[in-house]
Amino acid sequence: MQIIDFGVIKIESTVLNKGVGEQFKPIKEAPFQPVLFSELELEILKTVAHTFRTCSTQEIILKSHNEDA
Repeated sequence: MQIIDFGVIKIESTVLNKGVGEQFKPIKEAPFQPVLFSELELEILKTVAHTFRTCSTQEIILKSHNEDA
């Protein structure tokens, strides 16, 4: 089962400079459901939210492309 199956996000296609990309967007009416995540996953979400709280989408993309896989 994937997170999209829970009805909390939608995937939108977006035309970009070099093709088409997908954006994961929240369904605003859907409340956050912490029961869908383990304690570790919740901690990771907190870390990610804190780390990127002031970043734009473009800044996050650039950081992810500069990171080693």
